[in-house]
Amino acid sequence: MRMARIGSFLGLTLAWGLALAALSTPLHAQTAAPALQVDLNGDRQLETISLAPTATKEQETFYELQIHDAKGQLVGRGPQVSDRRQPQVLGSFPWGASQLQSAADVDGDGYLEIVIATPKTDVRPTTFSLWNWVPQEKKVKFKRLAAWMTTNPNPTAASDPELYLTTSKLPDRYDPQAWWVESFAPPAQQKATLLQASIIHYLQGQGPTSREAQLAPSPQGLEFVRWLP
Repeated sequence: MRMARIGSFLGLTLAWGLALAALSTPLHAQTAAPALQVDLNGDRQLETISLAPTATKEQETFYELQIHDAKGQLVGRGPQVSDRRQPQVLGSFPWGASQLQSAADVDGDGYLEIVIATPKTDVRPTTFSLWNWVPQEKKVKFKRLAAWMTTNPNPTAASDPELYLTTSKLPDRYDPQAWWVESFAPPAQQKATLLQASIIHYLQGQGPTSREAQLAPSPQGLEFVRWLP
């Protein structure tokens, strides 16, 4: 199995200059997230990444992850899952919907991940569904669920966060203070070695605040670099 690897299309200096993102008409006017357009394989042509509705059960709509090339040909598709208890499920539910956010190497392994935020209902760390495109098989394969957060036991500390990848179950409590990645910027705003993301700072008794930050990915997690203006 050979996945779309960052180094195979970024080259030495091209970086993310060819990664262009644009919003397109949703596949489903009420539930489907806007598509992303990005050059995934370095051919200077934009592939379209989208969530296509495949099944509806009462108030639940399930999606399939799809990739089309510049000519509109289907070049990758994920599994059709209609059980919301499964980790790879994508869909729209009464409490929230899957959000297609970005395409970037978010875990520092050298491979491009398609990043989808999973539904959530309240103020809590975002869990992301990560996917890899395998063009030779015309498949998009589920990689894992991931969340990036850190906690601080000192409720008065105001130091910059250090964010580490958490693949196990998120803690039931993160009081009195925590930071987490709420969302990733679209592909056009991402770089080869630095990511742009929205960071939530949660402080007990004060509620959450949000700021944009640059983060450096690595297999160990995400390292805070700087706040963006």
